[in-house]
Amino acid sequence: MIQPHILGNELRRLKKEDPEKLKFLLSQLTEEEAHSIVYDPDVWMRPDQQVKEEWPEPVIMFMAGRGWGKSFCGCQWIRKKIQSGKTKGGIVFIAPTASDLRDTIVFNTLMPLSDPINEAPEYEPSKSRVVWKNGNIARLISAENGAERVRGGNNEYIWIDELGSIPDKDVFDQALLTLRVGESKCLITTTPRPTETIIYLYKNAVFNDQEPQEGKWVRILTGSTFQNFDNLSEAFKRTILSTYEGTRVGRQELEGKLLLNAEGALWNMELLMNCTLEEGAQVPKLQRIALGIDPAMTDNKRSDITGIVVAAIAEDDKVYVLEDHSGKYSPDAWVKKVHQLYDEYSVIAPTSIVTEINQGGSLVTDTIRRDRPFLPVDAVFATKSKLQRAEPVAMLYEQNRVMHTRGLQDLEDQLVTYEGLPKQKSPDRMDALVMAITHLMPAQRRITKGFEFLV
Repeated sequence: MIQPHILGNELRRLKKEDPEKLKFLLSQLTEEEAHSIVYDPDVWMRPDQQVKEEWPEPVIMFMAGRGWGKSFCGCQWIRKKIQSGKTKGGIVFIAPTASDLRDTIVFNTLMPLSDPINEAPEYEPSKSRVVWKNGNIARLISAENGAERVRGGNNEYIWIDELGSIPDKDVFDQALLTLRVGESKCLITTTPRPTETIIYLYKNAVFNDQEPQEGKWVRILTGSTFQNFDNLSEAFKRTILSTYEGTRVGRQELEGKLLLNAEGALWNMELLMNCTLEEGAQVPKLQRIALGIDPAMTDNKRSDITGIVVAAIAEDDKVYVLEDHSGKYSPDAWVKKVHQLYDEYSVIAPTSIVTEINQGGSLVTDTIRRDRPFLPVDAVFATKSKLQRAEPVAMLYEQNRVMHTRGLQDLEDQLVTYEGLPKQKSPDRMDALVMAITHLMPAQRRITKGFEFLV
């Protein structure tokens, strides 16, 4: 018997080269034969859309251009798992919004592609789930409701659609933590976008048919709109392709290229690479040091991180960004870390602690000075947006007046991805960096007037 993928390749070839012969051959099929072909996932997925069973990575991400067939792949992948009858745990579908779940995943993809007789999936909107004839159940979770909805459960399979449109990395993190049974696989289908989550996955990935690598736990499958060109409407080809082909938007949305610099960000990867010390290079003698602190205002599972960045002016009059100790801390823990860093650096050069007090008021400075009332704390009050305050600092990078030591990847990822969009998480690392450098370069205060320094 002919293999499904070989049959699919031949059907696609005939559709393109000899549609009359294809029509004749299809007319010779019995109803049962036609039914089995129509609803066989392996027949209709192109070779570049197949997830190979031997790939060991727990996360597979289809990152491709518009119209390539990403949602189609996600649906067919989950259908194959359902058809196997071997699932041992829960199934979860995640999308940016509730309407994306309903319209894109359920009604535009899953229902039309599923076998209405043998699979018979039923959408239960009141319970936010899909139930199959064999008893499998998929929960539908909207990312707009936050990471809390994702927590819990013993899941075997997760399908996340358009991860690039989900700004909260915690949604992905919490989803991955629920993969506890069976095969434990997460499939992602998304258009490329340089979000914190996608860059994080990109750095931990092998690509396409590369051999597995130690330490790499993501496999990214790439593709462009043009690989599915024959199946796209003439209207799409006339308007979308003619408008965006050859542009930056086209590289991302059509060619499926991950542009590691967000269009509205003040920094880019090339700039940061040029500002990074070479391997083995030494930082010149330090003259003044600043600890930039952007404390989280709450202490719970959904709290922002506390930004803690160490920067210094050296004898060559350049700023050196030395360390990034940002992370999730309790108030006691981040104060302890600040005290520790102050003690470590103040023996090298005069050191100041710089922190924003817009929300916490004097409570922030009082917390830092608790038990140590004479610590040099510069309290600043922000009067402009985060990007406006950061612009003069980004100018210093362009003038080659700021250098990075190695190992600041998380900070750099935030610098090249933060655009000030409404739903983007607070750029805690960037805020701490900007405060520290602005303190060290007083001329920048006059340029931006974005901070009031209340020493």
